[in-house]
Amino acid sequence: MNYSILEEADEAPTATTTAASPTTAASPPRFLDGASPEECARLVIQVAPRAVRQIRAVARSHASGLTVPQFRALAFLRRHPDGGLTPLSEHLGVSLPAASALVSRLVRAGLVARTTNPAERRRIRLALTPAGLERVGESNAAVSAWWRERLATLEPAERTAIAQAMELIDTLLIPAAHPSEGEVRS
Repeated sequence: MNYSILEEADEAPTATTTAASPTTAASPPRFLDGASPEECARLVIQVAPRAVRQIRAVARSHASGLTVPQFRALAFLRRHPDGGLTPLSEHLGVSLPAASALVSRLVRAGLVARTTNPAERRRIRLALTPAGLERVGESNAAVSAWWRERLATLEPAERTAIAQAMELIDTLLIPAAHPSEGEVRS
């Protein structure tokens, strides 16, 4: 079996696998030349969700005692200081009353500060407290350590290829849909 773009790491080696690009359960995927846009799209769609799930799992494992929506709210507020309830509810995909209840729990836990917007008293501003910032920072550090540990097992050229691919993918993303840069997203 010949893979046109990626030799799957969980597939058994085949007769067409060469010594220069072995494929075993222990070896990382090998990208081959000549990938079509369709093949690249398939790979992004296949790999990106798995990477995001892994990032979220590692981040949540270090967010001790928080629910997934609570952790996502903290991560959102770190990226959007002084954010409001409406953008938070939209990010979480919940109603305004549900977001308000979630924020109330985070305020009681000392992780979020809720203040009135002086310009528009009907609007509230949400910001992480120092404890909230610390909690999100610990999770981000854990995710970075998790990735560093795995990336350290790769050859320098492989890490360079990953970095270049991530930069290329980033140029293709719609900026308005991806406002936060350089942080773990939830």
